[in-house]
Amino acid sequence: MKKVLLVENSPTRGFTVLFAQLPGSHRRLENAQCRMCRLHRRTTRLAHHLVGYRGADGYPVVVPVRVAAQSERGLQLKVETGLLPQGARRAGLTAHSFGPQALGLANRVCTGWLEVDGDNVLYAPHTSSGVAAPPVKSVQDFFNGLLAKQRWRKVRNEGTMARLAALKAKQEADGKQSVD
Repeated sequence: MKKVLLVENSPTRGFTVLFAQLPGSHRRLENAQCRMCRLHRRTTRLAHHLVGYRGADGYPVVVPVRVAAQSERGLQLKVETGLLPQGARRAGLTAHSFGPQALGLANRVCTGWLEVDGDNVLYAPHTSSGVAAPPVKSVQDFFNGLLAKQRWRKVRNEGTMARLAALKAKQEADGKQSVD
């Protein structure tokens, strides 16, 4: 069992967890290991994994991978030989899963650093976010409707609909002038 010290963090009105017996570098290492364990657990639950990066020609390249293990440095990936070039680069990792009729969908997206050295492929994520929907159609439909309604109100309140209508009217007027 570890000693944990809670310190009030007044700007955020929350609490910061400090490990009292660990020096700073060990605390960062332990936090990174906890984040890697959590990310590994969340991504391996999902059926499909993809890594995307910018290719030498400037166009995106997407490669199917499998999250195999985790370490303090990042996630170990398994990939077919020759699909990823050697070296290190910025890359994105996405893991997703969909049930029948898109029920129970789940998605996890990461940005980070990809290192390829022979058959050893390491992905060190910088950011991670995700969403999961329950596998119940009525609940998923309710939340999809709720989100659509919120987005519609946001678009209407920001004046996006008025700008789109003005742009459409201008394009139609330009189209009629060029035909005449």
